Amino acid sequence: MNPSEANRGVESDALLSLRFSCEKGKRPLQVLRQDPPWRVVRSFQVNEQDCLAHIHNLSGGILSGDRLMLRVQVDKGSRVQLTSAGATRIYRHREGRAAARNGVCISVGENAVLEYLPDQIIPFARSRFFQETDVELSSDGAGLFWWETLTPGRAASGERFAYETLGIRSRIVCEGKPLAIDQFVIEPSRRSPQQVGMLGRFECCSTFYICKTGLGPDKWTELQSLLEDEAESMSTPDLQWGASRLVEHGIAVRGLGFQSALLLGGLIRFWNIAKIYLYGREAVPPRKVN
Repeated sequence: MNPSEANRGVESDALLSLRFSCEKGKRPLQVLRQDPPWRVVRSFQVNEQDCLAHIHNLSGGILSGDRLMLRVQVDKGSRVQLTSAGATRIYRHREGRAAARNGVCISVGENAVLEYLPDQIIPFARSRFFQETDVELSSDGAGLFWWETLTPGRAASGERFAYETLGIRSRIVCEGKPLAIDQFVIEPSRRSPQQVGMLGRFECCSTFYICKTGLGPDKWTELQSLLEDEAESMSTPDLQWGASRLVEHGIAVRGLGFQSALLLGGLIRFWNIAKIYLYGREAVPPRKVN
């Protein structure tokens, strides 16, 4: 048993609620609520406008029975970079408890931009985990860079697809109109994820959403072409990339590989291309804190 799991014997309902503002006289980051085990390590003012914050789970991971919720509000004109302090580890399921759940609710205001860049999800053997993420974008210049990477488990310990259940639902909307909906449940004991139509022979996967409302279709066609060229140049037999348009206001980039570190390197390259194209600035990976 992981030491963090041994120290927590009760199920956890916990909310972390954050609000970011660039309004004069207000702190860039307001912590509206912070229940254990959530913790914002602290925020950094990257420059006069950008705010970087690290989210930390003091337990070191998510336990069976946990119901964690993250709410993020990015106010008009704010530029925010939000990352995790480390990988999201999903500990083994304990009998008599519910599956672990993580909810994320994000709103991005007018002419604001959120770069939500969490580390990879690592489901331990026998774990059960469900995550639901809802993002609402203002119709007037709201920007989003958000990626998610899933691993097969603790590969170094020989755990590959040894978890029981992994369910992911992601939804991005603008004025009530869905821009992207992604939903799946993986149960390796019932159906191998390494088959055609799922991961194939690969073990890790990444999804990267790039959005900015208010742009015309020609801009997205041009950016898609740039990202597709990059995807083709980076793809190898062991690493595959692709880019596709959303219904409106964005592009989804997807990657398949065997190592999350290699996928991360590719995500950063796509992010940089899109950041320069949409905002005229290079992407700067968040510095990590312990």
